Amino acid sequence: MATVWGGEIAELRGALTKAPKNKKLLILSDSQAAIAATKQAGRTGKAKTRHLRWVVNEVSRRKRELGEDALTLGWVKAHIGIYGNGMADELAKEGAEKIPNKTWITEGGLKRHVSRREKRRDV
Repeated sequence: MATVWGGEIAELRGALTKAPKNKKLLILSDSQAAIAATKQAGRTGKAKTRHLRWVVNEVSRRKRELGEDALTLGWVKAHIGIYGNGMADELAKEGAEKIPNKTWITEGGLKRHVSRREKRRDV
């Protein structure tokens, strides 16, 4: 079950993968949910997807090596003329619509899956 949210987290991972490893970064995203999930997982240590775990670990590594201000995640309103924003949205939506060869479970998908199983048990 792929979601646009999962695509947004994967976009954060892609940005961190391509960015220089020894530079301070400002990453802008139009997904408040992805930013909040990253910050919460960093505080709690609970990331339920592998992409989110990777992002949290990379943020922690950069902060250890470059200081607490090594990485800033910022929110921008969607479609306001920031280069690459529209393309990133389209890629996230396209990825969410494709059916992968194996099952991908995102945090939202996991919650829906558990909820459906619990409903079936109640019947």
